[in-house]
Amino acid sequence: LECVRVDINSSFKLSDCEFILPALETVGYQEKESDMLYFEATDEYDRIPLKFIPYYAYANRGETELLVWILKK
Repeated sequence: LECVRVDINSSFKLSDCEFILPALETVGYQEKESDMLYFEATDEYDRIPLKFIPYYAYANRGETELLVWILKK
């Protein structure tokens, strides 16, 4: 389970992806990984690309994970 933060003020681009599906693309921020079991909390994040596809198009896309929670504060 990984936590990714989305800046709701960033721009979202509507694009086509596989099988000509609509998709929203933007950037998110993921906490930097550590190999240590215990470590000090930091505010360091890696910038990562995000692509949101319609839920109905998720099945049969190969081995992958799906868990989407978008929290707006």
